[in-house]
Amino acid sequence: MNPIATLSEPTVARERTGVSDVMLYIGAPQGRALIFHNIWGIRTKDLQGREGRKIIGQAVITGLTPGRELSDMDTAAGSLLDNIAAMNILSADVREAPAP
Repeated sequence: MNPIATLSEPTVARERTGVSDVMLYIGAPQGRALIFHNIWGIRTKDLQGREGRKIIGQAVITGLTPGRELSDMDTAAGSLLDNIAAMNILSADVREAPAP
């Protein structure tokens, strides 16, 4: 089972790419994790093995494998879950310090 899909709290994850990419987990309707994130593009590879990229360049809501419906997606890049370096669970449970 996907560890992100089991979370009930909003979650922020940072990708391992060395760039400060931030993803916000927004839920898992029908058991498929959805995230809100900025994405530059999706790596592609044609039948001759030439690498390319489908440019998106904006904030989007996707699953963990954006572009998987593309026939020329470069699957060697892995899913976004494979590239997460850190994850923080955000909670609305704010505790106040006791009054002096």
